[in-house]
Amino acid sequence: MSNGFLPRSKRNRLIGKLYNEGYSQVELAEWFKLSRQRIGQIVHFKRHNARGYIDSLMRSGKMPPARDLKCKDCGKPADYYDHYLGYEFENRGKVEPVCKECDGIRYSERGEVRKGENHWAAKLTKTDVIEMRKLRHDLGKKIRFKELGEMFGITESAAHNAIKGIIWNHIPNYLN
Repeated sequence: MSNGFLPRSKRNRLIGKLYNEGYSQVELAEWFKLSRQRIGQIVHFKRHNARGYIDSLMRSGKMPPARDLKCKDCGKPADYYDHYLGYEFENRGKVEPVCKECDGIRYSERGEVRKGENHWAAKLTKTDVIEMRKLRHDLGKKIRFKELGEMFGITESAAHNAIKGIIWNHIPNYLN
């Protein structure tokens, strides 16, 4: 699929639909020849727009930066603004300052944990992890974690953790 065949609005709706059906941002970026960042903006457009609105309020001086405030939950210096009511248009300005720790707690309480390819720092795909686990299972100790890491462009410890299920633990390991 190339983005030249579809008008932008139809392309974006199709990307959103495919994402909701379970396709990863990595796959969508490859198919539509767009960056992962752009795919993220399309898929999470409400979040992107709500955060942009808060940024514009801070730039114009109508809202202080979160770092100048105290965390609503614990009283420590705040790091971010949390859209505690969601990213819908009517709630885009309803935010609370929170520190990094409290933001993580709120995030997980809402069930918004990003796993696998949808995590912002992901360097592997689901198929990469499965392939790494198969290689390690088939070759055993003949292939080192360091070699696997180099093959997939990650560190030795990341390869170890992915294969052992310390990370990517939401993908079952049928080989053990």
